[in-house]
Amino acid sequence: MVAVVEQFFAAINDRRIHDVLKAFLCGAVVNDQLTEYEGYDAIAAWLRRDLFDQHASIVAVQHTVRATGVVSMVEMTGDFAGLGLPEPLVLSWYFSIANGSIDQLVILRTAL
Repeated sequence: MVAVVEQFFAAINDRRIHDVLKAFLCGAVVNDQLTEYEGYDAIAAWLRRDLFDQHASIVAVQHTVRATGVVSMVEMTGDFAGLGLPEPLVLSWYFSIANGSIDQLVILRTAL
């Protein structure tokens, strides 16, 4: 399961939107900043706006494997200055994985 997550982060860092989207099951859901994005079109719009347009770069610091997925603590950098976010921004990405693909992703800010 960790390999799926690592390939997903590599595709984000390389701005390969088609490879990022291929990591998701049809009908997958992303919840970021308490907003839900369901399906490929909504997830693609989220990727472009919140990650690619912000020149986000993600480094996974730790992966914890769970029965149904992976929790990854990540450090993100990017063009966040206008948003008032710290750099690096530390987040926990909760992946639910089914049949080798991402079914659900929930992203939460990590308090250190």
